[in-house]
Amino acid sequence: MMKKRENKKFIVLLLMIIFLITIATIGITIGLEQMYQQEWYHYTNQIMEVIGEDDPSKNKEIIQKIQEVEKEERKSQEEREAGSDKLNEGKNDKDELKKYGFSPEKFFNQTNLSQITTKLVLYFGLTWLIGMFMVFILIYQTKKKHEKEIKLLDQYCQEILQGKEIVGIKEQEEGEFSLLRNDIYRMTVMLKEQNQLLALNQKQTEKLMADISHQLKTPLTSLTMINDLLYQELPLEKKQEFLDQMAQEVDRMKWLIKTLLDMAKLDSKTLRLEKKWEPCLPLLQEVKENFHTMCEVEKAHITIEARDEKVACDKKWTQEAISNIIKNAIEHQGKIIHIKVEQNHLFTKMIIKDNGEGIGPNDIHHIFERFYKAENSKEDSLGLGLAFTKSIILNQGGEIKVKSSRKQGETGTTFTLKLYAPMKKIK
Repeated sequence: MMKKRENKKFIVLLLMIIFLITIATIGITIGLEQMYQQEWYHYTNQIMEVIGEDDPSKNKEIIQKIQEVEKEERKSQEEREAGSDKLNEGKNDKDELKKYGFSPEKFFNQTNLSQITTKLVLYFGLTWLIGMFMVFILIYQTKKKHEKEIKLLDQYCQEILQGKEIVGIKEQEEGEFSLLRNDIYRMTVMLKEQNQLLALNQKQTEKLMADISHQLKTPLTSLTMINDLLYQELPLEKKQEFLDQMAQEVDRMKWLIKTLLDMAKLDSKTLRLEKKWEPCLPLLQEVKENFHTMCEVEKAHITIEARDEKVACDKKWTQEAISNIIKNAIEHQGKIIHIKVEQNHLFTKMIIKDNGEGIGPNDIHHIFERFYKAENSKEDSLGLGLAFTKSIILNQGGEIKVKSSRKQGETGTTFTLKLYAPMKKIK
């Protein structure tokens, strides 16, 4: 669009120059024609004066013959051929002028027509020379402007490559270079933001690796100590106790490594979640069945309030996310866990509410952070469950929110999950 406007501006200026040259040419032509008519008029009067001095009675006859010659000149070639006698008569009349010293050969010498011709050539030459000069100036100015713009863009790109501070060059003018300047500015800002994001990701990766190392260090130390003890002569019951502890530590490490790998895949988008329309009630009932034993041990009870609602999600991973919330609720003294489902045209909402001990105000803003452990967390807690839940929900384009209370008689936590209906049709 900008390119067309700039080209249009150049073409308009060029057409204006051509128009001015044309007007000047027409004006010169009309002016020289009038000069030529005036010179012919004076020449005719001169002829009549010369002939009238010899025989004044012939003036009237001369005028009549001049008029007849003019009429003959207006006729076509065929008419002139058909009236050859009259033409010969007119020719004889013209030849008769030679007796008074007038002839076609002396015409330009006896008049100022040679000067008029010279002026004609000079004026036309000057007009076209000025026109071509204006066209040259137009092209030259356009070329210089483009060279200046290219030099500025090159200088700006060099400054970017040298790592200097980015200065905005956005402009509101129209034209190819203005459009290019704006594109370079946007690209530069985007690259700067990406570099900042990469630097932030690098710091987060370094922190994550440090946290993983710290989390693995504890079970590895425990496994090493138990392994050394098993080399000693111990009662069979003691050895069995150590072996059970080793099995627990191994399971803990396996869960830690699996969870971290899954989170890394979700973050890098290499783990693809397949969204389908799933009925909510069967999905939640399967989750409830998985907690049957744990609920019996902890005296907890899970209730589901759902009918025929559906949710667009990856069933396996969504169940994993919900399971982490329920597990967290039971571990924090939640005895009644109620799951309510609501659906509209935009999203499906799952509200998971428990009557546990609640989350402190200092912890509630950090519970979705990896390896964060609240003040009332268990010693063996890794701080990954809720972070993993948030990662699963966000990677499905959803939202997760939490609110909690620790007031007397109002303790409990509520998690709200929103999974949006897809724009494209899915199964």
